Amino acid sequence: MISIQYSEDPKIRKAQKFVFWTVAGLAGAIVFGLVFGFLIQFLWNATLAAMFDFPTLSFWQAIGLFILAKLFFGFGTGGNNSGRKRKKKADVQEVCVDVEDVSEFTDDETFRKFWREEGRESFEAFRREGEKNDSQES
Repeated sequence: MISIQYSEDPKIRKAQKFVFWTVAGLAGAIVFGLVFGFLIQFLWNATLAAMFDFPTLSFWQAIGLFILAKLFFGFGTGGNNSGRKRKKKADVQEVCVDVEDVSEFTDDETFRKFWREEGRESFEAFRREGEKNDSQES
């Protein structure tokens, strides 16, 4: 097992870790590229070249084909839902544009008094009305 000795100084240790992970990341990217290059070359030559008499690919042509495919079809989102989350957040923000920010009133005693006396009742009546409309539409 490889053991790495870092400096006691936090700034130097941070720099050492940055350099280590940068080198490790570059090495990983190179290995990843080599594996994908050989995999694409093998699959192309074993299937398309054999079945349809396409020309065989060299390693560098396979790497170029991989890069070209990534440019055409995108690099993907990595499986996360950031696009959907962004759209949902935009939709929520769009709805909230017309609504006043109530948080500035919550500390106001007049607002609290109104909410206790009339606001809660009005809100419940509004809610019941909405439920009636929803049930009638169904």
